[in-house]
Amino acid sequence: MKQSKGVVKKYSREYTRTLKSGKKKKYKTEQVQITIPKQDNVFENNEDVLILPYSENPFEEYEKTLSDLKTKYETLMDENNQLKEKVASYETRSSLDNLESNGSISNLESNSQSEAESRLSSMNLEESNLNPLSDDSISNNSQIDTDKKDLNNPEKSIGDKADKSLDNLKSIGDSVNKDSDDLEKPVENKLISEESFRNDYKDDIIYNLQEEYIDLTKRYEELQKELSLLKNDQLSNEYLIRRLKKFILNLE
Repeated sequence: MKQSKGVVKKYSREYTRTLKSGKKKKYKTEQVQITIPKQDNVFENNEDVLILPYSENPFEEYEKTLSDLKTKYETLMDENNQLKEKVASYETRSSLDNLESNGSISNLESNSQSEAESRLSSMNLEESNLNPLSDDSISNNSQIDTDKKDLNNPEKSIGDKADKSLDNLKSIGDSVNKDSDDLEKPVENKLISEESFRNDYKDDIIYNLQEEYIDLTKRYEELQKELSLLKNDQLSNEYLIRRLKKFILNLE
C-alpha cells in the first residue's frame, strides 16, 4: 500500500442570500486543501485516496513497538551468546582445574607422606629414647628385688612404685602408637574435603547457568508472543482500513 505525508489547510468563505420571503440568510462554505511535497507525490490524477489524520495513525505506534521488540530481541540474543560463552569458558576452566587439582593432590599426597615419614621417624626416635628408661626401670626393678631381700618393712611401697613406672612406660608407648595412627587421618580428611568443595562449587555454577538460560528462554518466548499479537493487530487494522476505503468509495 502506497503512503505519503501531506499538510492539510482549510479555507472558509461566508456570504449572504436573500430568500423569497425577503429574509436574508448567511452561508458558510469550507474548502480543504492537502499539499504533498513533489518528491512524495506517488498518486495519479483523479485517484481515490484514503486520508488518515497523522495524530491517529496506528502504524507509527506499531513501528515504534516493533522497533522496541527488535531491540529487545537483539539484546536477548546477545545475552544468550554471552551465556554460551560462559558455559564454554566454564567447561574449559573446569578441565584445567581438574588437571591442576590432580597435580595438587599428587603434591599433597607426596608432602603428606613425607610429613608422615618425618613424624614416624621422630616417634621412633622418641621410642628409642624411651628404651633406656625401660632398661633403667628393669635395672631399678632388679635393685628393688635385691633391696627387698634386705629390707622387710618397705618392700610393698617400693614394689608399687616399680609397677607404676612400668605402667607409665606402657602408657607412653600406647600414646606413640595412637599418634602414629592419627597422623594419616587429617591427610585423608583434607583430601575428601577439597574434593567435596570442588564438586559443590561446580554444581552451583552449573545450576546458576541453567537457571539463567531458562530465564532467557522464557523471555524470548514472551517476546515472540508479543510480536505475533502485534502482527495480528496490524493485519486486522489493515483489513479495517480496506473495508473503510471501500465503504467511502461506494458512498461516492
